[in-house]
Amino acid sequence: MSPLPFTPGHGWFGGLADTLAVNGFTTTHRGTGPLIAVVWREPAVVAMRVVLRGREEGGALVPIGYLHVAGDSSAVAFVGEDDLAARLVVTRRAWDWGLAMPTLWLDGVFAGRSVSDPRPVVLEAWSAPDTLRLSATSAAFTGSRAVALTPVIGWALIQTVFAIGGSFALLAHVCWLAALMVPIGWWGIQAGARSWRVLGIAMLWLWVGAAAMPRFFGVAPVGMRDWLLMMALLAAGAAAGRYAANTPRRSSASSISRT
Repeated sequence: MSPLPFTPGHGWFGGLADTLAVNGFTTTHRGTGPLIAVVWREPAVVAMRVVLRGREEGGALVPIGYLHVAGDSSAVAFVGEDDLAARLVVTRRAWDWGLAMPTLWLDGVFAGRSVSDPRPVVLEAWSAPDTLRLSATSAAFTGSRAVALTPVIGWALIQTVFAIGGSFALLAHVCWLAALMVPIGWWGIQAGARSWRVLGIAMLWLWVGAAAMPRFFGVAPVGMRDWLLMMALLAAGAAAGRYAANTPRRSSASSISRT
């Protein structure tokens, strides 16, 4: 158990936290408040399993299973209750780089549960460089959610408003890729054939880099859906650039014909 009597920056879980298992080591508590485990070195992979009863009656995020490195109160990872949802938060690795690590939500886990509900809930979380996964099992709920941490989810690392699995996650993802790809297509057309070839080579290196990152950094490979989406957005930018480049010429031609 950790010597921390609290979870820094978060509230106190009002339900009963029974057991916490982290990477095969189990802690038993059977009381209110979170189960807090300590490690001497940050693990690359965290496998966490929490068994709890009841729930927290407030709507704020409260940790239930909390893991931190000795001498550092910042969480490596924690599993908590956020209103009616379960939530996996992995923070330490992101903070080392000044980024916001994606969080994973699983809605409806605590729906219909009272503060003193004696039925157990089992939360299982997995955090690795390439994957986040969260599942919940109880008498009233069974579900899971997972996300692949690919090189193209930068939108989830630079802000904390839109979460992976949230209502606007897909919109945020498409807007992020559009902000990256559309300008390349646009300026490639605007700059002319020679610059377009240079940008084509740059795009090739970008794709080679995205394909190589899983091997060197352990992240998940970019999926086919994202490759196709990037190609479509690149083509959309090129089409818009071509239209904008041709429009002034058509206007000039029409004005000359009138004179």
